[in-house]
Amino acid sequence: MFGVSRQTGHDWLKRYRKARSLDALVDRSSVPHNSPTKISEEVEAMVVAARKQRPTWGARKLLHALVAAHRARSGRKRAASRRSWTATVY
Repeated sequence: MFGVSRQTGHDWLKRYRKARSLDALVDRSSVPHNSPTKISEEVEAMVVAARKQRPTWGARKLLHALVAAHRARSGRKRAASRRSWTATVY
């Protein structure tokens, strides 16, 4: 009837009743407060550089090459998930 879903209307009503002010109805950000699976900026820069160097390689091949290089340098045995690497590469 008013161009919003029933759930949105109920959410607005609940927010208004709690605050007793129209300020409570202002649009709120939908950005998550944190991203626990986000990789560091340093690793992201490495992935982007590798992607530019080898544009025909996919996420899986880049992951294996970068993990092998990282293990050779640091001796670490654990790597980031394939999902976070794929999101960075593409």
